[in-house]
Amino acid sequence: MLRLPTARFPAAGNPPNAKNTHVEFAMGIWASPQRYYGLKNVSDYDNNRLYTFANMANGKTLRFACGYKSGCNPQNNEVHISCIYNLI
Repeated sequence: MLRLPTARFPAAGNPPNAKNTHVEFAMGIWASPQRYYGLKNVSDYDNNRLYTFANMANGKTLRFACGYKSGCNPQNNEVHISCIYNLI
């Protein structure tokens, strides 16, 4: 689960497309280690920072989904995003 205050998101507040913007931002955070460090050998990665990305990208992933919940604290300024994938 990715938990960040809404102030860290690009679309602060609650614009009409806030959900899409927040999920896209979270997906960018998840994939950013791969973009930054690279994945040179797709069958054997040697950098622990790539662990979560490599497990899905190199597995037999058939499905992927994310859950989204806004206003998760008393100040109503947190968004929780949880993404899962299947492994065969």
